[in-house]
Amino acid sequence: MLAKLQTLRFAPRMIGSFLSASTKISREFMAPLLVVNALACLILASVHFLAILPVLEITYDREFQNILLTFFTVPVTAYIVSGLLQFYQKLLRKEEADLGLLFGGNRGYLRVLLLCLLYYSAYVILFKVAFRDIEDDWIFRIRVFLGLLLFAWLLVRLMFAPLFAVEEGTGLKDSVKGSFFLTSTHTTHSLVLTLFFVSFVLVGLVPLFVALQFDLPGFWVLILIAVLVPGSIWIIYTMSITIISYVLLYDYYRGKAYAKKKGLFIPEAEQSEATASRKGRPGTARS
Repeated sequence: MLAKLQTLRFAPRMIGSFLSASTKISREFMAPLLVVNALACLILASVHFLAILPVLEITYDREFQNILLTFFTVPVTAYIVSGLLQFYQKLLRKEEADLGLLFGGNRGYLRVLLLCLLYYSAYVILFKVAFRDIEDDWIFRIRVFLGLLLFAWLLVRLMFAPLFAVEEGTGLKDSVKGSFFLTSTHTTHSLVLTLFFVSFVLVGLVPLFVALQFDLPGFWVLILIAVLVPGSIWIIYTMSITIISYVLLYDYYRGKAYAKKKGLFIPEAEQSEATASRKGRPGTARS
């Protein structure tokens, strides 16, 4: 418990380290990153919109509509995610990264698709089911808390499985095992980084959320539409920083040279190096 509290104490410095490194890289390759992110978002939004019409024809039940919509769009989502990961990995490895990689998501596609379905199943079982019968009692609160806790834990432990599937070409079982291994001693600060960068991106969705949730007069709707444009740009740009940080974290845990050269800060690694130096031995970063 003390070690976890120490990790939280180091959280601002850790976030700053990854944010600084990923921002520097995103500025260096800003044009191609903005193009590939905008195209990925456009494809996913279009597929989601086109899937709404047949879903509405099939059922009027809202919960069933959400399930159908997810299963209609997940195949395309998994394909685009596979392509995005290939693009960013090539970019960070100083290899040739062209736009065609976005449409080359066939590498590890089936495994990424199964992982996406696994994530969604965990979300339904651990998160949505907890809110199914809303009651104002302690049993409901405990159920919601445990559901959120388990979902967050599982999400963090499986966060690197898609990268294993795409880069290493490992099977589904080995990808899951590899992700569990990498995060076995880094769960707390992996969760901190995940929460920060997801919130970082979703800030751009606030105007859209306000527009959809409240019945605003026409004047305010126009203002919100004006804000949606920079909000969309924000999402597209921060996607670059977030995915770069995600790949850098994977590289750091794997002990790869590029992330080490960036001097990224990991509390356990720095503490082990300090301990080793006091004992007169060279420090080694955990993988």
